[in-house]
Amino acid sequence: MERVMKRQELVDELSTRTGFYKTNINAILDALDDVIVENMSMATKKEPSEIRLSLGFVFGGRYSPKREVRDPRTGEKVMTPAKFIPYAKFSPSFRKKINKK
Repeated sequence: MERVMKRQELVDELSTRTGFYKTNINAILDALDDVIVENMSMATKKEPSEIRLSLGFVFGGRYSPKREVRDPRTGEKVMTPAKFIPYAKFSPSFRKKINKK
């Protein structure tokens, strides 16, 4: 069975746990989205960009410059565009917390 928590369910849960209004929580989640996107887009080739949450969860992004690659279907060389590659990782302490339940 797959469990996916949708945004509205997250807002409801956070509202129940904190007592904050749902509109305030929605505004906070929107701002968090904006901060994450802005932070990831500031990554450079030499310096990846990360946001570390207190739980041991890290959002990050790294910059990949355009480069020449080989198309596996045809074997010809093509140029890939420059792009930002997002990632997420967990600290060992976060993994331990999850596995205790």
